[in-house]
Amino acid sequence: MKIRVVSLLLLSAMVLRAAAQQPTNESATLHVKSRIVVVDVVVTDSKGNAVHDLKSSDFVLLEDKQPQTIRHFEEHTAAPANAALPPQPKMPPNTFSNVVTAPEGSALNIIVLDSLNTPLDVQPFLRSQLKSVVDSLPSGTRVAVFGISNRLVMLQSFTSDPAVLKAAVSRQRGILGAAALQASSSIQTGAADQAMVMSANGSYEATGYAPGSPLALYDRRVNVAALRDRAEFTLTALRQLSQYLSALPGRKNLIWASGGFALQYFLDADSAEAGSRPFDSTVDFSREVQQLSIDLAKSQVAVYPVEATGLTADRAYTAEVGSTIPGAQQADPGSHARQSMQANATRLAQQATMYRVADETGGHAFVNTNDVAGAVVKAINMGANYYTLTYVPSNAKWDGKTRKIKVNLDGRNYHLSYRTSYIASERAATTANQQTTPESERSEASTLIATMRRGAPDPTEIIFSIHVSPSVAINPPAEVAKTTAQGGLAAVSLHAQRRYRVDYAVDPEDMNWQIDNGKRSATLEFMIIGYDKESNTVNKTSRVVPLHLSEQDFATASRGGLRLSQEIAMPASGEYYLRVGVLDTSNNHIGTVEVSTATLEVPKQ
Repeated sequence: MKIRVVSLLLLSAMVLRAAAQQPTNESATLHVKSRIVVVDVVVTDSKGNAVHDLKSSDFVLLEDKQPQTIRHFEEHTAAPANAALPPQPKMPPNTFSNVVTAPEGSALNIIVLDSLNTPLDVQPFLRSQLKSVVDSLPSGTRVAVFGISNRLVMLQSFTSDPAVLKAAVSRQRGILGAAALQASSSIQTGAADQAMVMSANGSYEATGYAPGSPLALYDRRVNVAALRDRAEFTLTALRQLSQYLSALPGRKNLIWASGGFALQYFLDADSAEAGSRPFDSTVDFSREVQQLSIDLAKSQVAVYPVEATGLTADRAYTAEVGSTIPGAQQADPGSHARQSMQANATRLAQQATMYRVADETGGHAFVNTNDVAGAVVKAINMGANYYTLTYVPSNAKWDGKTRKIKVNLDGRNYHLSYRTSYIASERAATTANQQTTPESERSEASTLIATMRRGAPDPTEIIFSIHVSPSVAINPPAEVAKTTAQGGLAAVSLHAQRRYRVDYAVDPEDMNWQIDNGKRSATLEFMIIGYDKESNTVNKTSRVVPLHLSEQDFATASRGGLRLSQEIAMPASGEYYLRVGVLDTSNNHIGTVEVSTATLEVPKQ
């Protein structure tokens, strides 16, 4: 475990003479001759406890049934539950640092509140369960919280602060949406399940169930369309999350708290239309889920689905059944049994999706339990103890086909969880999307983009602190034309803005210095990116600073930090985020800090 602390002094005059340069757009790509595949393996015994102290020689690794040579092997273990970590250093107001107390190299955990697929009446129970999770987490556990409605929303970036996590899982604002697609736990007895006829006295009565009637067929098609939209929204959100996590190093445990969605939906009865057949309106997401699982596993993301609805009774025989038309039960005595079968089939199909995603990514599905909080804690603990196996495939033909992975423990009766396949793709690397990058290739530009994204973990290769000084709200000049501002910058240029001065104090011991005749030289890039709450870029600034220090100046800087100031303008109204980074351009070491403008003390007008 590595804990780093840097002394924080009042930020005042600069101790170095800096010359500003425009940042370059050039990026060098690290090319390698062979491609590697990384497989994280969780090993547990019959009681679900982690198995430790295994050796590389204990594992048998196969690709398409062909033995592979393990090139690199490493065991990762969670910090002891009673491990005492030093508290974060107390900061003066508006002062922040990227000093962390989390164990170095520990897995990242992402909790996803799936409001889209979780019934509304279950969501309060889910939130209360997740609040209790925070109290049970081991010290230093790094967790981020996302929400899914009809889009993906970041509720909290990675943090190990219990108070901050509790506030995040309690938050409802920002993840509401798609109410028409919302799942309901109540059994609905719709009029489409009864064919209506007029009696002699003019009243309507229900006849027996008519699955082929036009009204029943229409009703089911509407339901299938809503279910299809829900599944597509969910897959899109999980793909976005996969891309976000793809360039972050190491293992990521994605705890997906959800009611789930089925891989397939059917119109399960004959229609009255001429020439129609059963299952004509089948919707199948099997391929999409398989591709999503492969992409997640490629990025070292293991999915731990947790069924948010808990263990429930058969609602078809409870008071939750909706009221029916008088006489409907006598006319159709099998209605409750049919509803029970349909509800059970739907739930089993949803659980099947959870099992599949978990198995294919090396995670574990938790279903049929009311202890949702316990399931989340188990998922985090399981994902904290694992072995990393790395190999170069013996099949060097990258033909875009799916290859199967199998891992065994020779002579050991343990349970193994790991990714089960990957795609041998020749797709070229891009700086904007690490998901398309071959596993053994990393671009400097793409790494920089990943670390400067809103909510990414704060790397500590360079330790620094900042003091953020907001200005009063400033109205834009009257002569500013609307045509001069485009994209996110328009929100700054055309409306009242607030300027944020960022004063840096950088630990010089972390920098790569070139020493020549008693002079130390290095080059740093100082960056600020401003985001809105939807993670859209609003404004950004960057400055490259060449440093040339005497040994006396270096000694002074070692005591108080290298000092530099930078400014960025953001809208005065609303909540925004400043992602602040310091990059050593000689070796691409970086440190970042993220600040919510809502946490800052601002001057009165």
